[in-house]
Amino acid sequence: MLLTDHVEVREDGLYWTTSGRAKKLGRRVGTLNHEGYRVFGFNGRQLKEHRELFFIHHGYYPSQIDHINGIKDDNRIENLRPVNNKQNQYNRIIERGWRKAGPNRYEARISFDGVRKSLGYYKCETAARVAYLKAAAKLYGEWSRTKYTLTTKNENVLVNQVS
Repeated sequence: MLLTDHVEVREDGLYWTTSGRAKKLGRRVGTLNHEGYRVFGFNGRQLKEHRELFFIHHGYYPSQIDHINGIKDDNRIENLRPVNNKQNQYNRIIERGWRKAGPNRYEARISFDGVRKSLGYYKCETAARVAYLKAAAKLYGEWSRTKYTLTTKNENVLVNQVS
């Protein structure tokens, strides 16, 4: 039994073209699991929608698939890309890349290739945050995803929290 005989690919995901026990004709497949991925049952197996969509479009299953925008149930094909484990770790949303290291002292640090590196000590949290964000952008490139972004205005660096 082929999955493609039972689903239709639309811009935002897979939709049932047949009805059955948990299948409702015309409804999007599955539900969100505890990790935030859309999963569904088919032929006695639990499948992840993003992996099946990737296979339908590209003809193979990569070892890992990244949701470029970080939204685990945004399964538009343009939001999915194959990655290796290292690349997939780069774009985990990092709460912080700095820590309080004493009164009026903050350490910026980053991990790369399994090694944690200190980026230096700073007098304020914002300076440590800026050092981390610059290093993350340089080391992780397009896979860098943090809770904060950097912008410049009148030669000043501004740190914005991503909502």
